[in-house]
Amino acid sequence: SVKKDRGVKYISVHVLCVSAKARRGGIGGELLGEVEMLANDLKLKNIRLSAIANQVHFYTTNGFVNKGPEVEDEVNDYYFMEKILTGGRRRAKTARIRRTRQTTRRVRPRMVPR
Repeated sequence: SVKKDRGVKYISVHVLCVSAKARRGGIGGELLGEVEMLANDLKLKNIRLSAIANQVHFYTTNGFVNKGPEVEDEVNDYYFMEKILTGGRRRAKTARIRRTRQTTRRVRPRMVPR
C-alpha cells in the first residue's frame, strides 16, 4: 500500500511469500523488482517493510537497509527494513517473467527512456 510519513510517500510491503520449494530460485528478487518498478512509476521515494530475523540477509542483498528492531513477539523478532529509491524509471535488474496462455518465458528487461 502507498503511505505517507513526514511528507515522504512510500510503498509499504505487507506480505511477500515464496513457497519453500521455490525459494533460492530468484522469484523473491523478481517480486521485489516489480515492487520497485511500481514505486518508480508512482514517483515514490522508498519501499518499507518488516522482516523476521532469518529474512534480513535476503533483503539486505536486495538493497534494503536494516533500520533496527521494530517489534518483538513470542515467536519472532521483526526488523524495520527500508530501500531508498534513486528515482529513475529504469527497469529492475532481474529478468522479468511474462506469462502467456501457453508458456512462461524469461525475457530480458528493457531500459525505459526518461
